Amino acid sequence: MSAGGKWGLIWLMIATVFVWRQVFSGGREGRLVLWPEGEDGLFIQTEEGGQILVNGGGSRDILRKLSLEMPPGDKQLDLVILTSLTEDHLTGLISVLENYEVDGVLWSGAVTPGPLFQTWEEGLTAEGAEVIIAQAGRKIALGSSSLEVLAPQKNLHRHQLENSKEGEVVWKLEEGGLSFLFLGQIPSQSLAVLEKDELKAEIVEASHLQKTLPWSFWLDLHPSLVIVSGAFPEEDFLSEISLCQTEREGKIVVNF
Repeated sequence: MSAGGKWGLIWLMIATVFVWRQVFSGGREGRLVLWPEGEDGLFIQTEEGGQILVNGGGSRDILRKLSLEMPPGDKQLDLVILTSLTEDHLTGLISVLENYEVDGVLWSGAVTPGPLFQTWEEGLTAEGAEVIIAQAGRKIALGSSSLEVLAPQKNLHRHQLENSKEGEVVWKLEEGGLSFLFLGQIPSQSLAVLEKDELKAEIVEASHLQKTLPWSFWLDLHPSLVIVSGAFPEEDFLSEISLCQTEREGKIVVNF
């Protein structure tokens, strides 16, 4: 190869590195990805590049979906959040623990019978990630972002659950001047004990179960955007609040 050709190749490599850095570092923006109902899972990339995975779906397909959202070859997650011990949340996260380097895991720490839960605990031990027990008032710093747990109200560590949907983890993320509230599948009666002020946020994520909440709830919170895993009757919603539904739109991506 001629000297000119060598220098051309070198400059091409430098330019390529620069472009990738712009895409995956300083030039990046925050992003929230909600996969459709039945593929339960939510991915967040903060403005500083922090990466959070919430729930893992009911299969190993979460690995493919993550690979489409994260930079090529990136196998590191800052935080994994398990909101409840249901199979459609837990199964995929076991595969994530096997294939990714996970810095921290936030979950209730409760116990439920069965081999799936045992495999989850074995995976946590093998991963060696920092385990953070979710309880109201717990705060986690993620660079300039801040995550606060709103529920469960009490410490459920090693508590035997009769129902795998008990102890739903509800949390709020403050990021880039915006606040994001993640309700998940918390029962309405559990939601009623939370303070209205701490539930207020610009963007609210709710599962399909939250469509039973009354107008007064949304009127008090009055977010700018609600994203729903499943469907929400348009006629039963406030017209001045934007609504995105996975049942109609498939995967939802919110840039911030």
